Amino acid sequence: MAAESSLTAYLEQMFSKRFDAMQSMVERLPGGSTIGAIKEPSA
Repeated sequence: MAAESSLTAYLEQMFSKRFDAMQSMVERLPGGSTIGAIKEPSA
């Protein structure tokens, strides 16, 4: 069970890092403002 939880934490850490990298790349693009629509669908 401990190994499973550590694996989940590892995957979450990798995903958050990758998401941050993708977000920074998208923000550099001309249409980077579209990331705001994903964060706040109600807008």
